[in-house]
Order: sequence, then C-alpha cells, then structure tokens
Amino acid sequence: MHLQQDITTTNRKAVSSSMRQNKRWLIFLLFLVLIPKTSFAHAYITNSNPGENSELKQTPKQIEIEFNEQIEEGFHSIKVYNSSGERVDAGKTVIQKNDARIMTAALKKNLPHDIYRAEWNAVSADGHPVSGVIPFSIGKAGGELQEQTSSQAALHPEAAIDRGILYTALSLFIGTAFFHLFWYRNNKDSSKAKRTVKLLVISLCLTGLALICQLPIQTKENAGGAWSAAFQPDYVKETLLKTAGGYVWMIQISLFILLVLSMIPLLKKKAFRSFAYWTAPLLFFFASLLAKAFAGHAAVIDEKAVGIAMDFLHLSAASVWMGGIAALVLLLSSEWRKPDKTIAWETVRRFSPWAFASVGVLLFSGVLNGFFIIRTFDSLFHTAYGKTLLLKIGLFVIMLVLGAVHVWMTKFSRKRSISATIKAEWALGIAVLFTTAVFTSLPSPPPPAPLPFNGSETIGNGETLSLHITPNQPGKNEFQVIVTDHNGSLVKDIQQFTVTVYQTGFSGKQHESTFDLKKTKEGTFEAANLSITEKGNWKIKVHGLTNDFNEINQIFSTTN
Repeated sequence: MHLQQDITTTNRKAVSSSMRQNKRWLIFLLFLVLIPKTSFAHAYITNSNPGENSELKQTPKQIEIEFNEQIEEGFHSIKVYNSSGERVDAGKTVIQKNDARIMTAALKKNLPHDIYRAEWNAVSADGHPVSGVIPFSIGKAGGELQEQTSSQAALHPEAAIDRGILYTALSLFIGTAFFHLFWYRNNKDSSKAKRTVKLLVISLCLTGLALICQLPIQTKENAGGAWSAAFQPDYVKETLLKTAGGYVWMIQISLFILLVLSMIPLLKKKAFRSFAYWTAPLLFFFASLLAKAFAGHAAVIDEKAVGIAMDFLHLSAASVWMGGIAALVLLLSSEWRKPDKTIAWETVRRFSPWAFASVGVLLFSGVLNGFFIIRTFDSLFHTAYGKTLLLKIGLFVIMLVLGAVHVWMTKFSRKRSISATIKAEWALGIAVLFTTAVFTSLPSPPPPAPLPFNGSETIGNGETLSLHITPNQPGKNEFQVIVTDHNGSLVKDIQQFTVTVYQTGFSGKQHESTFDLKKTKEGTFEAANLSITEKGNWKIKVHGLTNDFNEINQIFSTTN
C-alpha cells in the first residue's frame, strides 16, 4: 500500500515537473512571437533624382539615389551613359557620411539634349548585391525612354548550393554531438565510435569547404557576377574589408580553425560523452552561428540585437532538429535491426522534447519573419520568393507529420522499426535546408506602397483633433492638424501647434524631433519636415495652445 502511494506521489511529481517545464517553454515561445520586428529585405530604391523616365530641362549636378536601408561601402557605383554609350559621370560615386542610404555621383557639366541611363550597383546591408538602371532624358531628345525598372538581386545557384552544404554540415555536426551527450545512453556500446569519428570529420570537411568557397562566390556576386573577378586580389580585398559579409567571413573562418583544433583531443580520445571535451568545440560552433547572424537579415532591422538573437535561435534550432534526425538515421541503423529495439526507441524518446522545442522556435520565428516580408497574397503566389516560401512550408509540414507519427509510436508501439520513415524525414530535412538556402538568396518582395496616415481623436467639448501625414514613409513628410467642433466646422481660436515625433522600440525614445506647425488658414496648421527617418513604429505627440491658453495634448501612433 505504501509502495503504491509512493509510486503515485512520484508520478504526480513527474507530471507536475513536466507541466512546469512545458509552461516555461510556452512562455519562452510566446516571448519570441511577441517580439516586435521590422521587415527586412534587399535594398531597393525609395527615391532618385532624376526620377526614372523623367524629362529634365537642364543638366543636373549629380545623380542621387536613396535606398530603403543602408548600403555597404564596398562595390557601390553609379555609371551614367549617353545614347552613344559614352560615360558622362565624373567617375566617382559617394555614399553620404551622414546618411548611408544615399548614394551620389557627379555629372559632367552642360550635357547636350539626349537620352541617358544611370546604371547603379550596391551591396545591401544584409550582404546581397543589388543593381538597376534609371533612364532619363535632358530636353526633348529624339527616341524613346526604355522602361528599365530597378532590378533586385538575382539568384546565384552556386551561392545557394554552397549555403545548403554549409547548413547540412552544421546540422550533422551538432546532431552527432548532441546524440552522444543527451540522447544515446548505452554506455556499454563502443561500436559507434568509428562511425561517429567519420561523421564528425565529414561535417568539419564540408563546413570548411563551404566556408572557403563562400569568399570567391560572394566576391563574384559583388563584382557583378563574373567568375574572372572572383579571385582578383583587389575585389577580394574589397569584399573582406568593405562589406559586413567579409568581416563576418573572417570571423567565421577563424572560429572554424579554432573548432577544428579543439576537436583533435576529443577525436583522439573518442570521449564523445564527455562534456569537458565538448565544451570548447560547442563554444566555437555556436559562436560561429552567432557571427553568421551579423551578416544577414538582422543587419537591416531597427532592433539589431533582437534580430541577431532571432537569427541565431532560428539557425541553432534548425541545426539541432535536422542534425538530430540525421544522427538517428546514421548512428542508430544497427539498433533498428536488432530484435530488441528498446535502446533505439529510448533514444527517439529523449530526442522528442528537443525536436519539439526546435520546431516551436522555427515555427514562430518563421511565421513572424514571413508576416513582415510577405505583405500581400499576390507576393506570396506570384513572386519567386513567395513560391519558394510555400515550398518550404509544404516540406516543413510533411516533416511535422512524420515527427508526430514518430512521437505517437514511442508511446504505443515499441516493436516496429521506424528506420525507413526517419530516413524519409531526414531527406525532407535536407530538402528544407537547401530550399532555405535558395530562399535566403532570392530578393524579397518590396512592401506595398505607403498609405497616408489619417487619425482623429476627441479632445473634449465635442471637438475633434485630426492629424494627417503624407506619404507616411521614411523621408520628407507633410503634417496637417485640424480641429473641428461637433458640427464639423473648423475651430479657429487656436494659437499654435507643436508636433513631437519619435520612434519607439526596446531602447525607448529614438530619433526624437520637435517642430512647429504653421497656420496656413484659420483652423488649419501644416508643416513639411524630415522627421520620419526610418521604418518602424512612431509616436506623434500633438501639443496645441488655444487663445484662452488652454492646452491640447494628444498622442497618435503610426507604423510605416
């Protein structure tokens, strides 16, 4: 009787502990979901002077191109040609020091009436090269302007393949490590040591190969897509020293060398269950993943610390999940052939919570990222980026189904082998990794055209304060404030209005700007001001003063 009570008590404690752990995971996952994020994409033009297909009366002093995000110092250029193919720019392209989103190139003086084209190249803050053409004319030139819209970064197959190999190798490494540290508990079995060494060596070799190939591939892309430029010392130097991707590559290759050196004692001793021997390799491994996050999409969001953390978590979770499945396939094959499959099933059971946590992080961060990039259903179904995303989601869902089946079978059926279905899940996982590699190389769809902000709030005595912001996007905006009474008539006894604009985020108030509105007519106050400087969430505080010295205070929120 006492024994039964003890067992019951133990079971209750186990259930209670499990519930507490699940609650912690749920809180953590909700935290990931609720983190405000900003959209990230390759750089695209928000404004240019002259504009595309514009007709100018006289020669401009320079070509000015403004992007939605900062561009890298390396591999930027604006080359202007006339209809005969002769260059007419001064030969130097400059990125403004006070605003790295703006790129300019001076033109030669007194250019004749003709059709011109400004060919531009730049590297986005996320490391992807972009280019395009802006056609324009000076005077009533003969001929027609060509419709050449600015282009985004194109897919480079070699880059996608290299990235896919890197993702696969990283997942194989961490999966093999965690297999011995957390999931496989048969201390008496030493037969897997030889295969484990092979898997770790293969993963390290593939990782090194992918990293080494990454530099010339990136240089080739930055220089315009010619392999002849991939190994030119000047171009390689420019990639390394003038792009964020180059700096990150140098850090990654250094961490990889340290990782290889730290693995030598572990491989010699075959101490695969020793945390002491794994400490340094795991430290260098995850440091490499963290470094990689500094040269990706995280570079272009407003809250960089959050973005880097999310990228790091996403890649870590994917590596653990895919790598764990690979380890179950490659290291448990002999166990599935035994009549007694207890060890294999117990290993799968221990892996399941890790898979659950990884899937949770991947699911929420992926949905969140997709929400901010894919703004319309048209972008989802009619762009290469959206179609690739749908393919990735489809493969991901199939993997989830197979994983759910495996979890279900651990509770009810322990005699059957699931070696075949685990292999199928691993194959799907590799497909997901390579799809992700293609996915991250494609240009993301540009956001929809900005909509003006129109907000109205009741301020007392039946009066309404209305705020209008046009176009409500980064750059110069027009602000208009109107106060009307309950009949809709303009309230005219107002002396002044002051507007304070500031960006909100984790770091509090940022880029705060205060300016006065001018009375254009009775009851209407307006101003044009360069106050919204970045994408994100903005607060607009409107402060007014009536002729009776009564104050008007109202706060509006807008997202652009």
